[in-house]
Amino acid sequence: MDGGGETGVRSPVFGYDAAMSEPGQNRPLRVGVVGAGRMGRRHGHIMRQWPQRFEVAGVCDRYEPAAQELAHELDLPPRRAFADLEAMLDAPGEGPGAGDGRRLDAVVVCTVHDEHARDVIAAAQRGLHVLVEKPMATNMADCRAMVAAAEEAGVVLMVGQNQRYKANYRAVKRLIDSGELGAIRAARVESNGGGKRGGESRTWVRDARRAGGGVVISLATHRIDLMRWFVGEPSRVMAVCRSTQPRFLHGAED
Repeated sequence: MDGGGETGVRSPVFGYDAAMSEPGQNRPLRVGVVGAGRMGRRHGHIMRQWPQRFEVAGVCDRYEPAAQELAHELDLPPRRAFADLEAMLDAPGEGPGAGDGRRLDAVVVCTVHDEHARDVIAAAQRGLHVLVEKPMATNMADCRAMVAAAEEAGVVLMVGQNQRYKANYRAVKRLIDSGELGAIRAARVESNGGGKRGGESRTWVRDARRAGGGVVISLATHRIDLMRWFVGEPSRVMAVCRSTQPRFLHGAED
């Protein structure tokens, strides 16, 4: 389920090419957005820019007003906003893309990190392709359960590790692979998660019980994935973590 390299890379639109290769499927993917927060909004609005590939067919958020607000922004009728995930996954299809009887084809999961496994597995068990925001989950057991559910259902599961698709990083990868930079002896990356967003002083993303950790799992996952791609898998890992700001809760490192 990895992003891959220059060869065998999966489409950045969560296996769109693989999904669209199914016999008789020559229409946009009908996608449900799970989580109407910042990332859910971004995914929803970006898909609206590619109508030949995507039809946003539903929005789900446990806080129903948020689901209704995003559905309105995406020009969906109120009945396509849901507070219950299973209700959205099982809702009858509507609109031009539902003429073949399909409800949804795929979901984008943008919920709190500790809810990823639950949401991904529920979608996979219904035969839906899944793009889940990073991090994949908060522990390895959940990650393995998500992979097992996708494999058993024969659906595409992709984690939103999107950095490998960026032109600047792909250029760096080509330089490294060509040998032009010589042997790579050291690599360093930085991720800073200490700033505030939207004036909030305390959010779930700074609570290790919900996010699975702090800046490493929430932000540095992108940089770690890039380093694996650039220079290969690590043979040994050492970590020193600490929290210096009181708004990082329950051991979340800053």
